[in-house]
Amino acid sequence: MGETDMAYPQSPVQEEEQRLAVETDDRSVVVSAGAGSGKTQVLAERFVHLVKAGKAGIDEILTITYTRKAAREMKERIVALLEREGMGEARWLVESAYISTIDSLCARLIRENPFDSVVDPFFQQLAEHDAERLFYRAFDRVVDRHSVQPDSNIGKLLREAFGRMRFGSDPRDALHTLRQDLYRAMETVRLFGWGRRHLLEWADDISQNPQNIGWQLLSLLRNALLPGVKAAQRVLPAEETLAAELRRLQHALENIPKDGDLTQTVHTLREALLLRQGDSHVNHPVVAECLSRVRDWFAMLNAQQLTREVQEAWRTVAALHLLVEAWDEYQRVKTEANLCDFADVMTEAIRLLREHKAVRQRYRQRFRFVMVDEFQDANGLQLELVRLLSNGRNLFVVGDAQQSIYAFRHADVSLFRRMEQKARASPDRALLVGLQRNFRSRPEILRFIECIYRPIWSASIGGDVFRPLRSAKPFVPKQQPSVEFVMVPQESQDTLWVAIARATAGYIRQLVEQNRVCITAHGAEQGQPLQYRHVAILLRQTNQVPIFEEALSRERVPFYNTARRQYFVQPEVRDLIFALTVIDSPTDDIAVAATLRSPMVGASMDTLYACALESQKAGKGTPLWTGVKRWLDANPAQTDAQAVREFVALVEGLQQQRALRDVAQTLTALIDHTQYEARLLCRPEGKQRVANVRKLVQMATENREMSIAQFVEIVNELERIALREGEAPVLEETADVVRIYTVHGAKGLQFPVVVLPDVARPIRRRPQPRLLACLPAQKFVAQGFMKETTHPPMTQAAAIWSRQREWEEELRVWYVAMTRAIEHLVFVAPNGANGFWWNLFLDALQLPHSFSQEGVMRIAEGCDVMVRVVSETGAEPAEAMEEQRLQQLAQWLLGKAECSVEELLQWLNG
Repeated sequence: MGETDMAYPQSPVQEEEQRLAVETDDRSVVVSAGAGSGKTQVLAERFVHLVKAGKAGIDEILTITYTRKAAREMKERIVALLEREGMGEARWLVESAYISTIDSLCARLIRENPFDSVVDPFFQQLAEHDAERLFYRAFDRVVDRHSVQPDSNIGKLLREAFGRMRFGSDPRDALHTLRQDLYRAMETVRLFGWGRRHLLEWADDISQNPQNIGWQLLSLLRNALLPGVKAAQRVLPAEETLAAELRRLQHALENIPKDGDLTQTVHTLREALLLRQGDSHVNHPVVAECLSRVRDWFAMLNAQQLTREVQEAWRTVAALHLLVEAWDEYQRVKTEANLCDFADVMTEAIRLLREHKAVRQRYRQRFRFVMVDEFQDANGLQLELVRLLSNGRNLFVVGDAQQSIYAFRHADVSLFRRMEQKARASPDRALLVGLQRNFRSRPEILRFIECIYRPIWSASIGGDVFRPLRSAKPFVPKQQPSVEFVMVPQESQDTLWVAIARATAGYIRQLVEQNRVCITAHGAEQGQPLQYRHVAILLRQTNQVPIFEEALSRERVPFYNTARRQYFVQPEVRDLIFALTVIDSPTDDIAVAATLRSPMVGASMDTLYACALESQKAGKGTPLWTGVKRWLDANPAQTDAQAVREFVALVEGLQQQRALRDVAQTLTALIDHTQYEARLLCRPEGKQRVANVRKLVQMATENREMSIAQFVEIVNELERIALREGEAPVLEETADVVRIYTVHGAKGLQFPVVVLPDVARPIRRRPQPRLLACLPAQKFVAQGFMKETTHPPMTQAAAIWSRQREWEEELRVWYVAMTRAIEHLVFVAPNGANGFWWNLFLDALQLPHSFSQEGVMRIAEGCDVMVRVVSETGAEPAEAMEEQRLQQLAQWLLGKAECSVEELLQWLNG
């Protein structure tokens, strides 16, 4: 059962800190609210308190939430509280109150001020995926324009970029990469609060002072390393060699000049970065992370390459001008169609308030109090809007820096940290309230989380101190530990995830069938029996979901996958799109290979390999489709021959009837003749898969005028930009099934039992440099438009910085995952493996990476762990490898724009 975060007291708030947050109205309030601390209830209680005390009317309180769902729930809570206070007649005013997401608020401000706004009040707001598609088209126009101006600096830049990116890849992949990188750079700059003017000023500064590029890099290096270097020293004995080396490095970082001899400064820093180590504390997680970062920056820092980049600063200037041109074209296309994207709406609302004093004053007088939820996920634009609407003493913000997990949406957790610091420094202007009492989880779970995070939290760039949670909810005592490790035998990478998934499924079945865990939160002396609906599997990403679905089905564990939200990349949707592609263009080798391995045909990997070999024998460039026919002629009695032969005949028949059938009719015939829906019903989540198939047919029906090629192209474009299109709902929320969530999808929810089988993910990911990276907060820009296949130091530096931020966000993601558990927290991980997030957690707990015996382990006072060692997972090596290889092949084919038979054979051999 995925319960909404309602772990707070339902009666009027009982905690002193909560009452303080609710009732303080003589200054601003900053609430640092830990997981499960009842912060949403505090927001709702404060709203009603202000109304009941006569401090403000319902329409005089501005309340900003992070999602539309949160806004709806906030209104429901406020209505319930008003009725509790005998103010039910006021409930009708809540629906029209200013309780909304920030983009809805901005749209409302624009429409309420049509004469002062430069945006037509009847504008249409673009969804994120539509905005991205529109930018791509605008950018393509800019590329076309410069293709006839090859001698311009931008023209040279594009020519060199395409020349490098096309090496070993498809031109469409190269163009898409370029589009993506510029779109991300533009959104980063816009949501920070900058406009095109700032980019042009940035470009002018670099043009006039090229050496600033190098000094920007060194400033970024200092900001990236200094907090970790200080944190590592705090856990090292002062007399150790490594501690002395880190002190020397800290001194060098703190004394980086702002100008002078750049080459000499780089040499000095490289000497300081070359640390002597080998002391006893290098396995401490904070020290290990610090040393890893130092190695990354040392490998990147090269005086000769940096000097060359300074000498060729025109590339950086041209890259910024390219971004401005793309931005301008994108803006022009939107204006012509009366469209606005998310950033446009906020930017225009900010302009309205900033440039029209009367408008600003009117809203400041109207909103006697301003309340903002989830402020740890705010960005620069949102902060500016809130600042303009508040008078400086009527602001109430709630957040938790430890739960900021939306950096990929440009959230900047440092904004909330700075707000906490200001409140701490000026208590007469703003009250800082900490809510660290948890009304959700068993104390043993909270103690375990503290044991992991207290040692490693300070390694972050922000240098945060970990804030532990304290349990405030009554639980019936229980004998067994509330945290379990399920250790899976070490497997090869080819079978690891199958083994983990099957161990997870078997564990859950035993947990429920053997009543090994009871629900004690509700006060029953013996506890409430566990059901499947009480269990949630939380995954970091969705790429391994099919393997978990298969494993749960094998164990006959009922489940529902709430994480399957990327509709256009679902296997059943991609199968049909690939099959349509084969009908339209049988020379598309990727489509042929993907369709053969799909349930539509069900050919084995051996058959696919044999067909590819036949194609290769016929000569270089021979399509795989020809190889399929040759294989059928040579092997009429092979196991897969009948299924492959029937599919070939179906495709050829539908090709002949293309002029007589529209795309919806062709799709329906394909599904009917292959009995595709029946095949899907035999697979995990069959009903959901069939619902997705029918949704695609409906989409084709609504686009009957399109050719097959046009329909395939629009679906492929939506898939390329990762459109998060919802699936057709088929499950009641109360069904007795295990839920599969992503961690982000589970934010704000709680579950009696949380299983985390996804901790076997590599902790060190290779930084991926972008063609253009803008870090406006650091005043840093990097371009990678070079002929060479190696990345210049500036793009490497931006990638390293991003990887460090991702490492910190990943820490917070796992913290959010662990704090979803009410009764029982379970980790499923490979026994004795290294290099995973799981190993970082074990290091923080000072535990070995391998367990040979089962039993209870004492981690710390009040914190025991049950270790279960799985001897075998039921995953036969050959079967598991085939299953995982099929999933890997599907992912590999999805990631390719084109593929030769030789590449396919190479992959199958590898």
